Amino acid sequence: MEELSQIKSLVNLISSEWIILSDSNENRKKQYDDILSKLTNEQSNHNACKNALQQANEEIEKLKLKISTMEQNYNEFAKVSHVVSLEKENAKLKSELKRLKESRSKIDISTQVEDIDKDRIVVQEQQEPDSHSEVEHDEEYYEKKIKGVIYYVGIASQKIYKKNDDGEVGSQVGVIHKETKVINNSTKTVSKVVWL
Repeated sequence: MEELSQIKSLVNLISSEWIILSDSNENRKKQYDDILSKLTNEQSNHNACKNALQQANEEIEKLKLKISTMEQNYNEFAKVSHVVSLEKENAKLKSELKRLKESRSKIDISTQVEDIDKDRIVVQEQQEPDSHSEVEHDEEYYEKKIKGVIYYVGIASQKIYKKNDDGEVGSQVGVIHKETKVINNSTKTVSKVVWL
């Protein structure tokens, strides 16, 4: 009987161990289920984040395309506004050129009128009686070589007189006109000889 009691105690021990193992197994199964549930949740969260990241990347690509289009449009706008500003400047310069040409033509016309008036004066002086004969001159003169010939020129009147063989002042043969002209944005005085 003793053996029986040992067997019973062994059976009790095995059954208690079995209970402990089965309780432990159930705990492990619960832990496994909890871990599996958490892992499933994490996997679904991971998939959701991955989808959100993919959508964000797609949105970024769309925005990059829009920005590129906007930059092209801005560049075209900048080009157009540059062309418009160049056209405005060109129109302004054309009107300025037209104004300057009109002003120049007015100056040329007034200079021609002055030249005509001076020629008339010279012709009238030439037509005066005894204008070619030697006369007394109240003016001071200087010698000037014109086309290889020495003449006397009146300092104040700029009239050109022939130099006689005796070195005296002879008759008037011309006049020196001084004109002020604008050449390349600078004012220059030009002398012009008008012969009678």
